[in-house]
Amino acid sequence: MAKKKAKKKAPKKTTKKIDLCKPVKAASAIVAQVVAHFGAGYAAQRFSENTAGPLPNFQIFCAPSDMAQFYNRLLKSTRKHFAAIKWHIDQPNRDAVCATAFKHGVLARKEVSATGATCLTWTIILKTLRDVQATDCPVTGGAGGGRVCDF
Repeated sequence: MAKKKAKKKAPKKTTKKIDLCKPVKAASAIVAQVVAHFGAGYAAQRFSENTAGPLPNFQIFCAPSDMAQFYNRLLKSTRKHFAAIKWHIDQPNRDAVCATAFKHGVLARKEVSATGATCLTWTIILKTLRDVQATDCPVTGGAGGGRVCDF
């Protein structure tokens, strides 16, 4: 008599939550949120320049290296200050950083428009970051709305 083959159970699909105790993963998530707010500010400003119709999907960054340098600097700064940031429990600081990132995106788009450029360069990112740091740096330390972007 032949034995019946046992049916294999499909593995359960699980979604892994980011462990906020693991600095590298959590810092990456923080930077992603900051960059998303930066992009939202950039897009909002671009939309305000021409509300006649839908915007074409132009590139924001002139080169992948511009985005990479921005992301890497944010990540390095976030990791350096990770113990002090308390992103998951300090909502006022988180809100300040996200609002500052949005403002930074708006200023970056204004600078792109003012120079007649079609996209964002590292030079423009850094110049507008310095402007944001001068106006939105919290008294308690850090820069650009918090310790996330103090480069």
